[in-house]
Amino acid sequence: MIRANPARALAFVVLAAAVLLAVLAAVAVDGDVVDVARGYANRDDHLAAIGLWWVVLAPAALFIAVSFAWRGLWPWAPLVVAHAVVATVAVVRVDELHERDVVAALVALLLTGVLSVVSVAAGRSRVDPARGAW
Repeated sequence: MIRANPARALAFVVLAAAVLLAVLAAVAVDGDVVDVARGYANRDDHLAAIGLWWVVLAPAALFIAVSFAWRGLWPWAPLVVAHAVVATVAVVRVDELHERDVVAALVALLLTGVLSVVSVAAGRSRVDPARGAW
């Protein structure tokens, strides 16, 4: 019998939510991420520029980190938390991302991210009955 691993499943759901957010962000700026980010940087809003780039490029890092998600908290939990914080800042600061679908994707990312980190942490804190240790 194959047992489902909720940490693994949630990690892939977080990855899918991050990819969806990246695609919707790119569509919201009409595919011109470079010029929009450069425009915000020229107006001295570097948080918006970095946040936009982060939202578009972070799924690549999450794709690599997803292989470690069910083994432990590092690097999955810090990366999910960082992505949630930076993506939230980007959606708040970048005017082009104030669309309903982008905000809905961000909410999905935040919820699945929290569930994933809690699931991984809970999986690591279980007692192994064979060893009697943590």
